[in-house]
Amino acid sequence: GWDIVLCDYVLPGFGAEEALRILQTSGIDVPFIVLSGIVRTRDVIEVLRSGADDFIDKNDLDRLAPSVERALREAEERRALRQSEIALHDSEQRFRVIFEETVAGIALIGIDAEILSANPAFLRILNIDAPLPQNQKWTDFTHQDDLGQSLELFDDLISGKTDVIRQDKHYVGADGTAVLAHLVATAVRDSDGKFLYGVAIIEDVGEQRHIEAQLRQAQKMEAVGQLTGGIAHDFNNLLTIVMGNLELLQVRLKGDGHGEKSVLTALSAV
Repeated sequence: GWDIVLCDYVLPGFGAEEALRILQTSGIDVPFIVLSGIVRTRDVIEVLRSGADDFIDKNDLDRLAPSVERALREAEERRALRQSEIALHDSEQRFRVIFEETVAGIALIGIDAEILSANPAFLRILNIDAPLPQNQKWTDFTHQDDLGQSLELFDDLISGKTDVIRQDKHYVGADGTAVLAHLVATAVRDSDGKFLYGVAIIEDVGEQRHIEAQLRQAQKMEAVGQLTGGIAHDFNNLLTIVMGNLELLQVRLKGDGHGEKSVLTALSAV
């Protein structure tokens, strides 16, 4: 591709302004420098206003090399800026998808504890009706028993004393229901390290704990069932032995009315 366009101001049947329009229409971003042996201020102003990078007098070509270098440098800076903007846009789109679709609650928290933004999962976990009301603070939804520790941790995050907060804490939903959640929070800072906002991620572990408790209970019942089955099996083995001995005893006592009656009573009990 082209690195730069050098164009004479006046050419037979063609001119710099027309060439500049063609270049701009093509969408190719390369520097465009105009050269002319006759320089009129009006022409210079018009060409530069149209988008040319420079206008060089052919009688002063010493300016050409520095002008080319500057134009190439600025073009490279523009390309780098566009790439950065594209990368930033892609990053924002990926974050937006994660923010909106993840099952974990995510909120952006201001330095004054205000909830700047919250995803649908965050609102659902704390039973907050969408859209998020203005001037809501995370302290409004923190249980009083955990508020003191939570404030201390948040102050440490703002000051930079800690980089990440991890806490199992009790929240109070907008409808007054108790919510047990695991919190992970981190800080976003500027280039000087100043706190800009916090990113808080919460996961409702109350239901998880309930399921875990149910699983433990089921495992206990299964163990009891296995133990009971084992005992029953051993007991049946003993009864088999007892019944066998009683039947042998019945044969030996045949003719002994009293003894035979006792054996029959014992067999019927087994």
